[in-house]
Amino acid sequence: MANDFGFTDPSVYVKLMLFFLMLEPVNEILSIGRVAFVRSIEFAADKYSVNLGYAKYLKSGLVAIHVNN
Repeated sequence: MANDFGFTDPSVYVKLMLFFLMLEPVNEILSIGRVAFVRSIEFAADKYSVNLGYAKYLKSGLVAIHVNN
């Protein structure tokens, strides 16, 4: 693989660098799925809190976080 990029006698560092450069687009695609999964868990936790009767406290906490950010 390193020969395709013009390296005649590639070191281990060059091979690792090329491997991770080629892996980066795959990681970007997977990160979209990870973010979607985490958001679904966050929404489920918020819904659970509302069902337990903590909607007022949840709302005030989320508004405070939004104002601080």
